[in-house]
Amino acid sequence: MRDARNFLLPMVAALAVIIGAVQIWDVPVNKLYSALVFALILVAVLALLAFVTVLVIKSLQKWLKK
Repeated sequence: MRDARNFLLPMVAALAVIIGAVQIWDVPVNKLYSALVFALILVAVLALLAFVTVLVIKSLQKWLKK
């Protein structure tokens, strides 16, 4: 359960960044700004995927030890 709590906060933070960045991205400002926001979304999505992958690997390791 402790592992789940350690991963929950970064996952929620990454989702919040994605949602906030998508909200900002809808506002047309300039191309550099929208490229930076897109990069922020991409990094947050990759971080979310990394956390989910690590969580799955850890749970598989526990399951295989039994």
